[in-house]
Amino acid sequence: FRRVLFRSSIILGISIFVLIYLFSDITGGDIIIKQANSDFKNGEYTKAYEDIKGYSIDEKKEAQVNLYRKIELVAFMSSQRDSFYVFAKQGMYEDALDCLLKGVKRYDEYCDEAESLGVRSQYDDLESEIELRLADTYKLDKTTALEILRLGNKKEYTAMVYQIVADLGLSYDKDEK
Repeated sequence: FRRVLFRSSIILGISIFVLIYLFSDITGGDIIIKQANSDFKNGEYTKAYEDIKGYSIDEKKEAQVNLYRKIELVAFMSSQRDSFYVFAKQGMYEDALDCLLKGVKRYDEYCDEAESLGVRSQYDDLESEIELRLADTYKLDKTTALEILRLGNKKEYTAMVYQIVADLGLSYDKDEK
């Protein structure tokens, strides 16, 4: 009788553990998705990406896949814009310009997908701000930015970025900092 009771206790304990594990995983996943969605809707795109990064998206759930992709697309643009401000504030104008150029490139590559996912408005707003910063800081328009992005190799691209910054007198001077 004790053996039966012991086995029953072990089976019951394992069953309870499994149920708790499964329930916490489901609930935890729901909380992550809801938080990421909330942050995204509030315009906190990078925070939304941080919320969902590393979470295992259920590929069978189209809503999760679409939410993840929306966040990923818009957060990248947002992070390039934000990085521009950080680098520019630190006088690192070459890196700041590189961020803006990456934003332009990403916009052109994924604007149709942003449209299909229903986030074209957010995507366009970020791209407009990136274009504005290109114009007011570097005196570049989108057409010129795209020409720079089409340069043959990384060495040419880097040389052009440094030349633009130098021509505007924006180069980082280590002695001033």
